[in-house]
Amino acid sequence: MSTGWIEAVMQMNANIVAAETRFHGQVAHLVATAKRGQDTMQEEALLASYRNSLDLLRTIQTRLLQNTTVTP
Repeated sequence: MSTGWIEAVMQMNANIVAAETRFHGQVAHLVATAKRGQDTMQEEALLASYRNSLDLLRTIQTRLLQNTTVTP
């Protein structure tokens, strides 16, 4: 039985965790910038980009899991 898909899922999970970390860090940065009364346009654009990346990774993960079949 091939277990390559397990490693692929584990790597995808690690990529998702890293993307979530970037996303949440950017949220904190955006809030801090807004509290200082500064323009947040660039921070918002970066946050949207991080969110898109995270969504894409989750979509890939879902497809990967849907396409796996376990055969004895």
